[in-house]
Amino acid sequence: MENQLGIPLSVIRSARGDFTLGGVSSTHSQLTLVGFSVSANHDLLTPIPAQLCNSAYLDEAPPVGLMVRFRGADTFLDFTPAEYDAEQGVWRFTRERTMAGGNYAHSHDDRFQRLIYRCTGASFFGAISIHDRVESD
Repeated sequence: MENQLGIPLSVIRSARGDFTLGGVSSTHSQLTLVGFSVSANHDLLTPIPAQLCNSAYLDEAPPVGLMVRFRGADTFLDFTPAEYDAEQGVWRFTRERTMAGGNYAHSHDDRFQRLIYRCTGASFFGAISIHDRVESD
C-alpha cells in the first residue's frame, strides 16, 4: 500500500456509554478519512484529492470513508470504517451493513469542509455520525 494520505478526524463519544458494540470509535480517539462515496450502492471509495489531504494514515487513527447519500431534497452523511484492498489497490467500506453507534467525528480543518462542499454542493460545519455498529443477524 502506498503512503495513503487523508484528513484526520477527532472522535466525539457519547457521555452515556458505548453503544457501538465494539466499533472502531469505541477504542480510538482519532480516525483518518481516506476516501468518499457519493452513492449508496457503491462500496469503493474515491480517494481524497491530494490538495485536501494533510495527514498520513496511521494505525492509531484507523481509516474511514465518508458515505454521501441523497434522498429527495435531503442529504445524509456518515463515516463508515474502511479497509485497503491490496489486490485491487483501492479503499473500500469494511462492511455492507453498519449503523450509528452514538459516536461522532469532526475536523476543524477547512479542507474537510471543502471536501463536504465538493461532495454535496452545500456548506457544512459540524460533527458527522460514525456508522461503526454491527449487530449480528
